[in-house]
This record gives sequence, C-alpha cells and structure tokens, in this order.
Amino acid sequence: IEIEEFPAQIAQVALWLTDHQMNQQVSAEFGQYYARLPLTTAPSIVHGNALTMDWRALIDPERLSFILGNPPFVGSKMMSAGQRDELLALVPPGTQGAGVLDYVTGWYLKAAELIKPHQGQAVAATREK
Repeated sequence: IEIEEFPAQIAQVALWLTDHQMNQQVSAEFGQYYARLPLTTAPSIVHGNALTMDWRALIDPERLSFILGNPPFVGSKMMSAGQRDELLALVPPGTQGAGVLDYVTGWYLKAAELIKPHQGQAVAATREK
C-alpha cells in the first residue's frame, strides 16, 4: 500500500523489471528462452492510505509469509491534524499517552492486528534518526 501514486507506479514497474531479469536468468540456466510476455498479471501495489484501508480486504492473512514496509515516521509534534486523527482512530480508547505516539505506530497496530491470530510472528524495525 503506497499513499503516493507515482511511487506506487514505480514500484510496480520495478517488480516487472525484476520478474524479467529472473526470466532471463532462468533462460540462461536452462538454455531455453522463457518470457512472460505480454504481461498478463500485475504486481499487487495498492495506491491508498495504509492507515485507513482494511488490509484484510486486500489479502487473506492466511496467504501471508511476511509483511514488509517502509512506513512513515512522523513525530507527534510534526503530524498534521489529519494524520493525528488517522492514528488516534486506530489506538484503543483510553490508551494513556496516545497523543504522543509517532505516526508509524498506526502501521504497527495494523500489522499486529493482521498477524495476531498466527503463531511465529516477529517484527524487525529500524528507527529514523
């Protein structure tokens, strides 16, 4: 899910190019030309706001092996009113300190909700400096 349209299109093209490169590698390894042209399937890059979309409507959690993302880090003092509303809509009512959470917390809440019923979940995260 990408909030900006242009980066979503770039990501889709990058996935097509990677698919083409892998097809070339398969062709070289097996000595037979392999091409998936014309392109009949498209990478699943969705243009929209990840915090306001229902992730389950996009993919069945049972089909997931991982969730990968580069969510936005926006400190509580830097958020727009709209961003604050999006975040607070995800935070359980009465959560102490909800007003000082970073915007990225919303992405983690959505990801945790999606993987909650599954075993073996983990999160690897970096922090922006």
